[in-house]
Amino acid sequence: MDENPGAGQTFQDITARVAERLALSEANERLTLATDSGRIGIFEWDLVRNVLRCDPWMNRLHGIEHTVLDQDPNFWTEHFHPEDRHRFLNAMQDAIDGHSLYDTEFRILWPDGSIRNLRAAGQVTTDAHGKPLRMIGCHWDVTEARRLTAELAQQNELLRVTLRSIGDGVITTDAQANVVWLNSVAERMTGWSNEEALVKPIASIFNIVNYVTRKPVENPILSCIATGAVASLPPTPSCFRATAPASASTTPPPLSAVKQGELLGAVLVFHDVTEQRRLFYETTRMAKVELKLKDDFLSRVSH
Repeated sequence: MDENPGAGQTFQDITARVAERLALSEANERLTLATDSGRIGIFEWDLVRNVLRCDPWMNRLHGIEHTVLDQDPNFWTEHFHPEDRHRFLNAMQDAIDGHSLYDTEFRILWPDGSIRNLRAAGQVTTDAHGKPLRMIGCHWDVTEARRLTAELAQQNELLRVTLRSIGDGVITTDAQANVVWLNSVAERMTGWSNEEALVKPIASIFNIVNYVTRKPVENPILSCIATGAVASLPPTPSCFRATAPASASTTPPPLSAVKQGELLGAVLVFHDVTEQRRLFYETTRMAKVELKLKDDFLSRVSH
């Protein structure tokens, strides 16, 4: 008979606590590895004592080289961009008051004068009566992402302005040959506005027929998407038209429109040749008239 029946239970309790501590230690190691790899700063704000504790990455993100564990929460506002300070403080206070989660973005000024963009997220812990006790959250640097976003937006705007100002019609589609965008020339030539044509099949916006035979011609957009290669209308003395006589060719999307080898769409470029066609026929007609007059003149002279 067991002389000390509680000893086994005590041993089990100790083993369980040791296992819990080991599991907690491993979890902390994984968390530290993740935050270090992602350069994520972690902070804990004791709202009762008004003491802020930051990890080393939190200090680095705010341009502080030395490690400061416990510090005055006002140190944040000292580094904020003046235009973002008020919005940040409101986001903080709304989270503490329980109106919203702590989720915001702001700019900070580093000691060297450079500006960094930080993203922030966190949550507030309260007691049984709803009194806020502490806030735990994280900050991470999104400066490069914002720079690339701004650069891409600028390039897109420049491209959009360029496509709107050129004399050719431009239609872009997705990989299913549905219209994504038309420039103003394409709107005028097809009779469709950009809003009306959006997501509609290219075949319903740009119908191509042989100008002479009036027989349908395969849409080069569909050929381009099917093969992933440049497609163009076959060479012919006649013209092709949408709502007005037009010659057209297509190109595959630029490299930036290809994701992991997947074709995302195509671009159709075409221009109106109505006036050229009119001048061609007029010139041909005048040449025939001149030839007839010459033949008549020579005939009279011979007699």
